[in-house]
Amino acid sequence: MSDDMEEVLERQERERRARMRRRAASKRAQRDLDEQLGVAVAMMEEENQSRKKLCWKFGASSRAKVHGCAMNVGVWVSC
Repeated sequence: MSDDMEEVLERQERERRARMRRRAASKRAQRDLDEQLGVAVAMMEEENQSRKKLCWKFGASSRAKVHGCAMNVGVWVSC
C-alpha cells in the first residue's frame, strides 16, 4: 500500500475516533441535562403540592383565604 493511501486511512480513522468521542460527550451532556430537568420538575411539583396546602390568614380574622398579595397583614397557614 502506498504511503499516501496509509495517510488517508490513518486520517479517516482519527476523524472517526474524534466523531465517536464527540458523540459520547454529547450523550453524556444530554443525560446530565435530562437528570437536571427531572430534578427541577420534581422540585416544582413538590413546591406546587406544598403551596396547595397553604392559605393566607388575614390579621385577627379566623377565616383563612387564599390571597397572593404580600402587602396584606397576615400569615400563610396550613388549610
